[in-house]
Amino acid sequence: MGRSLQALRIRNFRIFFVGEVVSTVGSWMQMLAQAWLVLQLTGSGEALGVTMALQTLPILVVGAWAGVVADRVDNRRLLVATSLAGTAQAIAVGVMQATGSITIHWIYFFAFVLGVVTAFDRPTMQAMNYELAGPDDLPSAIGIASTINSGGRLLGPALAGILIGTAGLAPVFFLNALTFAAVVVAVALIRPQEMFARTAHLTRVRLRDGLSYVWRHPTLRLTMAVMAVVGTFAYNFAIIVPSMIRFEFHASPIALGVVQAVGGVGSVIGGLVAGSFYRPTVRLLGLVAAVFGAFIALSALAPGLALFALLWLPLGISSAVFSTVDQTVLQRSSAPEFQGRVMSLFTIAWMGTTPIGGLIAGAVIDTWSARAALGLGATATVLSGIVALALSRRRTYEGELDTEAAPEPASAPTDLAPDLAAGT
Repeated sequence: MGRSLQALRIRNFRIFFVGEVVSTVGSWMQMLAQAWLVLQLTGSGEALGVTMALQTLPILVVGAWAGVVADRVDNRRLLVATSLAGTAQAIAVGVMQATGSITIHWIYFFAFVLGVVTAFDRPTMQAMNYELAGPDDLPSAIGIASTINSGGRLLGPALAGILIGTAGLAPVFFLNALTFAAVVVAVALIRPQEMFARTAHLTRVRLRDGLSYVWRHPTLRLTMAVMAVVGTFAYNFAIIVPSMIRFEFHASPIALGVVQAVGGVGSVIGGLVAGSFYRPTVRLLGLVAAVFGAFIALSALAPGLALFALLWLPLGISSAVFSTVDQTVLQRSSAPEFQGRVMSLFTIAWMGTTPIGGLIAGAVIDTWSARAALGLGATATVLSGIVALALSRRRTYEGELDTEAAPEPASAPTDLAPDLAAGT
């Protein structure tokens, strides 16, 4: 536990941690509200698949260039911009829902807008882990970041389910808009002189250099491929779980919030466990992928809602361990100046594959069932884990570049607090 949380010793990381917790809770609240709104308007798993596809399509299309931006500019300024854009998007959806003018086509549009924001926000956020915690505490920082997402997944859907059941959908979107302010405040309080320099010595940042960098390193290439497969076929829970709750178990949004909360508890545990791994390997990645796939398969076979919800505890643990180990292997095997581009490709593999996977999952749900969609994800995840285990026997995947040597803190961009106070 001490190793898992050691990044919290760093003041900048602690402040950023608080802001991210608040914002992430709001994002998960909106995720559930949006899914329930789509099913309420259309009753179609395919429509939900289209929504998620549009929300992640920008990540696939512009995600790699977003990584170039993250390697070129001050990441704090970029996070302020994405937070303000996210606020505007949430307010717009909330107003249209409150006035009764929302339609499925407007949901499609705003999902796409949120996808553009996410395409720039995610790689910037992940690259910030290095700048705030440095290389020595990077595994802990990544594990804590995973726990933040898991904590949001725990609290957000539960709060959203209660709000939807008592006050309606619109308040969920308005509350999410307010939570973005926490990131802006956190960024303003970060001390730039205590950050770890990452890009100051670069003279030129190009996308093709990042692509070739990943391709030349077997560990990066394999780790990215595993996440791409799992991201395409398994990480469609935002589509599959609401469909399971509504169509298989015929339950309410409160039940959906409970299932998401149970998974969130598991994810918090998994994030803390994964944060204690000082040097995770490709072999470990293969093992956790196989275990993750096995729990997805068990959830697909659950005969009732109670067992389905219970299985989301170990499923949440294995999911968080898998994603954290994958990300940690990537960041520890990447040179600091390539972190933005490498993590943008990770974001594409993790979330940008949903335009394909979401449509596949939606079609499988409408043609067969949500259980079949879970089964497809389980099969792909187990197979990717087996492949990683087989290839991990080759020495080249275990002894590559390690970025433990790191630049000293300093030479970070100038403080943003005066600019933020002035509204610039």
